[in-house]
Amino acid sequence: MPEIDDDAIREIVFHNYRIIYRKEDDDGILILGIIHAARDLNNVNPHPWEVYDF
Repeated sequence: MPEIDDDAIREIVFHNYRIIYRKEDDDGILILGIIHAARDLNNVNPHPWEVYDF
């Protein structure tokens, strides 16, 4: 992804959406966000790939 410098964070473009996910150690994935492709991710706060423990 051009917005971050982390090889574990990846994306797939499907129709007009960017599906952002993280590759997990056990060959699984964790969906971090599904965002319309027209949206500027540099102006999103917090970033959709930031995962928080509540």
